[in-house]
Amino acid sequence: MRSLLRSASACTALLVALAPLAAASQLKLGGQTNLSLAYGQPLAFTLAAAPNKPALVFYDASPGPISIAGELVPLGLTPVLTLVGGGSTGASGVLSGFAFLPEDPALAGASIYFAGVALDAADPNGLDFSNGAVLSITPPAGAGADQSAFVASQVVLDGSAAFGSASQPPLGMSFQWQLVGKPAGSNAGLAQANSPFAVLTPDVPGDYRARLTVALNGAQASGETLVHAYRLAFAPEVEAIYNPTILLTAAGNLYGPAGATLSIEGQPVPLSGTAFGPLFPWLDATQVVQQIDCEVVHPDGSKARQV
Repeated sequence: MRSLLRSASACTALLVALAPLAAASQLKLGGQTNLSLAYGQPLAFTLAAAPNKPALVFYDASPGPISIAGELVPLGLTPVLTLVGGGSTGASGVLSGFAFLPEDPALAGASIYFAGVALDAADPNGLDFSNGAVLSITPPAGAGADQSAFVASQVVLDGSAAFGSASQPPLGMSFQWQLVGKPAGSNAGLAQANSPFAVLTPDVPGDYRARLTVALNGAQASGETLVHAYRLAFAPEVEAIYNPTILLTAAGNLYGPAGATLSIEGQPVPLSGTAFGPLFPWLDATQVVQQIDCEVVHPDGSKARQV
């Protein structure tokens, strides 16, 4: 976050001179008074006070409170005290701004304390201090985009969002994947569950929900992802061997999460419930053996392909 004051003592002098906490103004970080946010992410703040008043927002390493003129300021007024942003509350009575957390793994586990103040002649002390707000800094965590796959295929789950802009996780970061939801009758589990990239092999059609928990410096963050698993069953089973004397027909069922679309050899295939066909896949007369290309697209846009 960018410091706009060079001297912490100057901040302290300002607060002492203008001081006590009336708490009529309201400060929020990302819409909350207690926010957890990963390092490297932008932080939005709002200070609601009387309209058209000069206002400032500070952060500090200590929550205080400090007693000034018989009232409490919700900051410790330590040498870390820094101005985050300032301006007018405008006609709406709200000062809005952004700060940016450095992408520094050393920040994980830290707590930062914020407070705002508006210059308001209606306040007995000429200054309206806000409530305190707390930012808890976590490591980044993301379990990757939702994926679609066919039953029995290996799906690699992607926890690389925890790396940030680096090519590998910071020293001391740990990973824990859990399969927190799966279809009835499934015995699937996760391989390499303590690495950034766990592996799931779906064994029955349906949705599998995986959760990744990332820990660093005692702070944790988690994210979830879905794997949509499908099974394509031809009746009778198709042997994709070209024979110019035989007309190949294909029919069957697509089992898995609802709403998917199916294509075979690049051609859309209408579904009636789970059923499709009969249809006549195009085969290449120059190929002695040709595999049939089947693709399923989930409503979220993820694709599963089987050849």
